[in-house]
Amino acid sequence: MESIQIELIDALLCPSKDRAAESHFASLNLPSRVHGLFLLLPQCQTTHAHNAARCMLICVLLRRDISALGGYCIQNREQAKEIVQMVEAILAPLLGLLDGPEAAVNRQISFVIAEVCSILSLMDDIRGKDAARAILISISDACSKAHIPSLNLLACVIQRASFAFKEHEEIIISIISSATQSLSSSPSLPATQGILQVMNNTSIASMASHSLSTKTLSNNPQERMMQLIHCQTMTMAETSHKKLTVDANSIPATIGKTCLPSILQIINGFVDERTVFQMQEVMQAFSHCASTCPSLLAGDINILYSVCRLLLSVASKTPDVSTRLAAIEALATLHMVSDVKIILCDHNAIQKFCIDGDPSNGIMGVVKICADIIICGVDDDLDAWATGEVALQEDTADWDEDDNAIFAESLFELFVQHGGGTQCLGTVLSVVETLLASQDWKHLRAALSMLEISLTAFPYSFAPHVPVAVEAALSLSSHPCVRVQYQAVQLLGSLCEADCASDDKNSALSRPNINVRHDFGQRILASITQLLSSSCIKIVSNACMSITSYCMGGDGNNTDAEIDKCLVLPFLGDVLTAIRNGPLSLDVNLNAAIYCRAFGAIVSIAGIVEEDFAQYYSNIMPGLLDCAYFGLEKDHNGQITGRGSSTFEAVSVRGSAIMAASIIGSSVSEIEGLFQSDAELLMKLILPFLEVSANDQTKTMISQDHLFGATARISGAMKAEFSPFLPSVLPHLLHVVQQEVEVSISEGNESTVCNQSEFDEDAGTETMTFSVPGMGIKKLVLNTTQIHEKVETSKSLSVLAMAMGASFGPYTSECLKSLIPLLKFKYSPEVRSSTSLAVTAIFESACQYAVSPECNLAATSIPNHSYTTILMTIVEQLRVEDADDIETLCSLSDAMRSVAYCAYDNKNETGVPVATLTVAASKKLVTEIISAFHACLLRRQSLIHVTCGGKLDQDQNAEYENLLDCESEFLTGLVDTIGYTLKSTKEAFAPIFDTIIVPFFGPLLHSSNNQDVKARFAAICLFDDCVEHCGVSAAIKHSPMLAAAISEGIQDADVEVREASVYGLAQIARRAPNSLHDNVASLIQHSMVFAKEGTIHSKEEIENVRIVENSASALAALTLFPHSPFQKVQSFPRAEILNSFIANLPIENDFDEAKICHDGLCDLIELGEVDISSNINRLLQIIGEIAAAVNDGDDMATNETISRFAAIVSDMQSRVEQSSIQQAYSTITEEAQEGVRLLMGA
Repeated sequence: MESIQIELIDALLCPSKDRAAESHFASLNLPSRVHGLFLLLPQCQTTHAHNAARCMLICVLLRRDISALGGYCIQNREQAKEIVQMVEAILAPLLGLLDGPEAAVNRQISFVIAEVCSILSLMDDIRGKDAARAILISISDACSKAHIPSLNLLACVIQRASFAFKEHEEIIISIISSATQSLSSSPSLPATQGILQVMNNTSIASMASHSLSTKTLSNNPQERMMQLIHCQTMTMAETSHKKLTVDANSIPATIGKTCLPSILQIINGFVDERTVFQMQEVMQAFSHCASTCPSLLAGDINILYSVCRLLLSVASKTPDVSTRLAAIEALATLHMVSDVKIILCDHNAIQKFCIDGDPSNGIMGVVKICADIIICGVDDDLDAWATGEVALQEDTADWDEDDNAIFAESLFELFVQHGGGTQCLGTVLSVVETLLASQDWKHLRAALSMLEISLTAFPYSFAPHVPVAVEAALSLSSHPCVRVQYQAVQLLGSLCEADCASDDKNSALSRPNINVRHDFGQRILASITQLLSSSCIKIVSNACMSITSYCMGGDGNNTDAEIDKCLVLPFLGDVLTAIRNGPLSLDVNLNAAIYCRAFGAIVSIAGIVEEDFAQYYSNIMPGLLDCAYFGLEKDHNGQITGRGSSTFEAVSVRGSAIMAASIIGSSVSEIEGLFQSDAELLMKLILPFLEVSANDQTKTMISQDHLFGATARISGAMKAEFSPFLPSVLPHLLHVVQQEVEVSISEGNESTVCNQSEFDEDAGTETMTFSVPGMGIKKLVLNTTQIHEKVETSKSLSVLAMAMGASFGPYTSECLKSLIPLLKFKYSPEVRSSTSLAVTAIFESACQYAVSPECNLAATSIPNHSYTTILMTIVEQLRVEDADDIETLCSLSDAMRSVAYCAYDNKNETGVPVATLTVAASKKLVTEIISAFHACLLRRQSLIHVTCGGKLDQDQNAEYENLLDCESEFLTGLVDTIGYTLKSTKEAFAPIFDTIIVPFFGPLLHSSNNQDVKARFAAICLFDDCVEHCGVSAAIKHSPMLAAAISEGIQDADVEVREASVYGLAQIARRAPNSLHDNVASLIQHSMVFAKEGTIHSKEEIENVRIVENSASALAALTLFPHSPFQKVQSFPRAEILNSFIANLPIENDFDEAKICHDGLCDLIELGEVDISSNINRLLQIIGEIAAAVNDGDDMATNETISRFAAIVSDMQSRVEQSSIQQAYSTITEEAQEGVRLLMGA
């Protein structure tokens, strides 16, 4: 191996311009560099002045190169054995160098030793354990005496080689215990921090080793190493608080019980001393423990209390704000862990202590500590704040000089959100009340801020106090201090966002309906409108955003929910006038951000009032169009030249104006001719800049996001009339989709490892540096601008396809070919989510086009060619998707469901779906879906366990219920995809059902085996589908299992389970009625209870119409129709059943059932089971409604049934007196009258 000389190290320390030394060093192969650096290290470890720097560099290089040996060996397998021996041989000499004269060098050598142990543990399990033993033997005595460098080495080596220390846990615990005892006689915060690091890393290593023991490792050395590298990397990575648990019987809990009491006592002795920096680091160590291994701190209730007391004591008594914040951060982080929440619910006194503290001993609670820092942490310079610029890309609340207050607010939110609103509420309100009574603007601002946080953090507990919060915000919105005004407007906006627009109690994002707009809307808008003329532009900006919040819907997150326009219309003119005379009267050159936010306010208003905006259209649209040309150069003919101002502000104003104009146009698009000419004018502006953007990306005049977004909105307004523009627009959209994202992976610099991502706004990149065990330090650079463009472009394609429908069909093949690969785009879940929406919309267009008369023969095959690829791509991505990213999971499963539905629902003239899977593909798809379903059930199981305990308050419980609802949406997408595949494949699906569906879903049919109602619902639905669609043999085979489940499910507390049970009852009645003989009477009795609701209430008044209609259908299938299996059973109340059946017609919520029931009605009338004369009013209403609906395109009845209805109406005319018919006709709805006229015309 080539040696390395001192001269090369010196050259690396003082690099030349041509960097020749770096090039020469890099030219050496990796093992040669490791060997050469190691040989050089002892030579440089002297007191010579230059040697310290040399040693430091050698250690850094050696550590980096050793860490990369795993990757080198994977590529050079023949050298692996020799390299392992070389690395093993350098361990003992390195341990001998730890007593050098320079502490900093010794620290670096310890890092090298840790890397040696790490690489050995990855490459050879036995040698890794031997290395761990050698290190422990070497440093255990020093560690036991709380020798800080030795403790740091132990912490580092356990972290880097966690699997190698599994057999040495007892020795390490003994070392920790001895070190703690040593500290008792000579306390030291740095040594205490070192012990905490050892404790935490040992705890993490224990959990990692346990996790590894559940995995099957490959016998292939290279594959095994890659598995270990992955596991070790995951061990070192941050863990989501959702995955953290507390196990009182774990090794971490044992370490905590054994060692923490003395540690806490030592730290407590330093609380009143001015060891600021050291105490801050200790508090950060507790935060790290809480976020990585909470069992260490909470495995024992007495330890948990002692930890909480220490953290609050530090936060109360330490004068340094950063240390106080670090202590509160540790406490808040601990509260985020689900198991800790449950523990604290069982030990209410500890939680009360955390909230209120122990004032008699000088310990404040979290609420008062945070309030104190929120007050004191804001900038005193009001003028500087008020005159500061409003930046488009910044939150105006994030004033740099307010950092401490902002951090305290975030910690307060974390704590009260996870600590429980019921317990926190009283203290929070007491503190807020005291602050509101003050005249100090800082106190008032803090009170408003805490009210806003409370509204978000514990909405149910806070709901009764919303009126007080509104009154406080309204009162203080006119306060003379601009910072108080700003916070008041901020609170008003948040109150509007939290106000549910939807009454959907089943929404996954539901929140308490606080009726803010209904009760205070006029006063809120009056207050905000007045502030639009404020001299402080930050107030004006926030007022614009608050108007947007007022109009955005609500329930905290669901901005798609629309508020009733009556909450806006009475104030529409005044608000628009105030916007025009306020923010839009300012100089646009100096107030670009204000203009953009004012546009946003106008757009939000237009989106609510829609066609009612038309009366103000002529006042608003010309100004928006003018702003769309802001800063653009025009020639002497008034035509734009493509040149002009390209400042960020000018580009933003133009883009925002174009978007606003397109959205307003879309809002009034139902008014014929209003937007048409302006839409064409906008497209004349957009198209040239699309060309400019594509040809010269160095100078942006209007951002692509705005160009594409506006184009999509305009297409939504113009629909099929947009077709002439599509050939000019689509290539630009597809260019962005097809463009390879710039991604580079290179050797990284250890100085930035574990730091937050670095963003370069000018270059549009994000840089992340991370250490991969065995592979070295890597730097990943992503072009985030390109990623963002892909997200926005996918959204635009989605809107285009949805707007144009079948007209988009000719372009779908190329679009799908470009988009499908992005479903597995590994660098961004947002790209995958937005792409799934686009693929769904475009596939639907392809299906619509394939069955349209305009479709050519070649295009009819587009859906079938892409169908299998789409589903398989999505289901394969589900296998690797982050389980915590439920939004992306839901997007993908919903896309899969929608694509499967489109394929099934769109049929050619012979009734065959336009796209189907082969049996083999169906089997593979179902197998993958069940794997995803099983993983989801396990996640739901843990959530259900928490919610069923009855220990959480309503706010805490809502958090878990929301997660359960989101997981439920994910399950729905998976099950529906199987269902549509089953329906499309029909009898051919039966073997898949037998071999895959039944073994997994069969046990889920009953509550005794399955407490998850969503899983039970899914199982019943799939068995329903099998009986209905997989043929008679499959129906007979599986009906007994389904019938048993129905007997239980029809009485279930969950309405969806009851609904699916009743539906299944109808299917069995038609195809395998023998399965029902044992309990048919009970099933009919329960079904009659449901169906009877339709005889009492109109369908508009019935909450669950589907179950009522399904029950009527099931009863008819069982007893009424000519081939009903129990038609002749005398004991059943046939007349009552018939009355319920007719009362629930027409069937509106399931067209398959509707066609059967409506045809069955014809049978009953023709057979004389239903007397025409006595039922003429009701029959005309039913028949007329059905005929009108079918004429409007609803698939509610077959053509044969409509013909039968026509004959029945004709028979009525001959059998019933004309006056009776006319009288009955006059009582039915206009819709039904139209249907009857159509039948009479037939």
